[in-house]
Amino acid sequence: MSEQYLAALRALYALAPSGMVLGLDPVRAALAHFGDPQRHFRIAHVAGTNGKGSTSAMIARALIASGRRVGLYTSPHLHRFAERIQVGGAPVNEDVLGAALATVLSARERGAIPQLTLFEATTVAAWLCFERAGVDDVVLEVGLGGRLDATNVCAPSVCAITSIGLDHTALLGDTHAKIASEKAGILKRGVPYVLGPSLAAGEARAAIDQVAERAGAALRPTPSLIAESIDEEGRATVLLNTGVHVRLGLAGLHQVDNARTALGALRVLGVRDEHSERGLSEARWPARCERIGPVLIDSAHNPEGVRALLAVLLADEVAPSQRALVFGASSDKDWPAALDALRAYCPPSQWFFCAANLARATDPHALAAHAGGVACGSVRDALDRARSSVGADGRVVVCGSIFVAAAARAALLGVPEDPPLGL
Repeated sequence: MSEQYLAALRALYALAPSGMVLGLDPVRAALAHFGDPQRHFRIAHVAGTNGKGSTSAMIARALIASGRRVGLYTSPHLHRFAERIQVGGAPVNEDVLGAALATVLSARERGAIPQLTLFEATTVAAWLCFERAGVDDVVLEVGLGGRLDATNVCAPSVCAITSIGLDHTALLGDTHAKIASEKAGILKRGVPYVLGPSLAAGEARAAIDQVAERAGAALRPTPSLIAESIDEEGRATVLLNTGVHVRLGLAGLHQVDNARTALGALRVLGVRDEHSERGLSEARWPARCERIGPVLIDSAHNPEGVRALLAVLLADEVAPSQRALVFGASSDKDWPAALDALRAYCPPSQWFFCAANLARATDPHALAAHAGGVACGSVRDALDRARSSVGADGRVVVCGSIFVAAAARAALLGVPEDPPLGL
């Protein structure tokens, strides 16, 4: 791990206390300073409460299968910051990322560009990385909301909104309609867009339709897929309207909806069916219903995500007495509702609570006081105790926070991680 990369991360993470600021002007000015690199690519812009990462991964993998050089921008990362910026399906070289971050942060320090936040600076650096890598296409996952998100300074060729749920309500609004309006802020005049199947009707759809009409965006149909079977790993085999059967690369029936959304975007981009089929089958997105031996790791952290996870868990053939839950959550999430739903999988006597290395993590003792269960000293401690409680033939489910999922995954696989610089 290069010293330049580490130094850039330290300087970037020093911006974390400035918090989150929604608005486009600082990023727009910074990109203009660097020659507007975001104008050089064909872009698929993806928003949504849940499913946007998986959908983005499917789109990117299909574009790679079609022979395009593809950049993928997502957040947050699991183990290494470079995971947020991928080229050709792999994290960008750390020296390239370190240099891009240093360029942005140096300009910020000199006053040549505005005082960007951590996410804004990362977004600008991503465009510089993609420019240097000479990518053809960029698949761009919205960070938060859409209308005022730093990624919204672009001219996309297609937009997608995967789903709408109640998350980040303090910033986006406390109703599905308000949140939908914010996420629909990525829609642009004359630019085609597709919607996840869950948005076929309802107040969220009505709000999106209003924004789309004002923007002059062009709705395209979301293709139909028929889920014909699901295997022991939770991966669905779907029938496309071309008559082809595809086994999805990502587990969970909810991924059928994400596949439909991705396929709609890919058809707007003119990607051939055989390449789209490969993208749906080859896409991988770690810590999303990911099975590592007897442990299932998922990033479900809001009620909608937990409901999708439960659809997978309740099909588990492991006896209820051999199931355990490892759970940790950020304080700004509706973790009481998530825990209430998870009672359907196993009782609180088999719950083990922990906290990720994150300032806004909820104290495990507060989780245990609310729901029962055992407060543990670390993610690894919770994981070890849960695995011991169910035995070799049992099942342990880890969820509640992507940061807890990442820590558990690292412990199980021994994957390299960036130093704990803190967020």
